[in-house]
Amino acid sequence: MKNLLKNLEMKNLKKMDENQDEYLMNILEFFMKWITGHILARDMDYVQYARTLA
Repeated sequence: MKNLLKNLEMKNLKKMDENQDEYLMNILEFFMKWITGHILARDMDYVQYARTLA
């Protein structure tokens, strides 16, 4: 994430414009990893909690 935020700094906008496909793929990869990790890790905590209520 640190690299993603660094690449989004204002000074890199020209570089981003010249390499749109690369930057888009990096952003999509970041979000896919984050979403997958969130669903598989954090949301599973709710399953365990819900089972204690049943």
